[in-house]
Amino acid sequence: QWGWDLEHGYKWAGETQKKNRRDIFKKQFIKVREKEQRKNDKLERLEMCGG
Repeated sequence: QWGWDLEHGYKWAGETQKKNRRDIFKKQFIKVREKEQRKNDKLERLEMCGG
């Protein structure tokens, strides 16, 4: 189970987790964050254009 850390974007609870599992999670999470960010940027541009 994962805990969340706003400052770093992610955080893992439990030192028993395997490192490669953490790395996979980090990569996936960063990908999702970037996708969300692009979506938000698009929405902001639309609003600025009055659309």
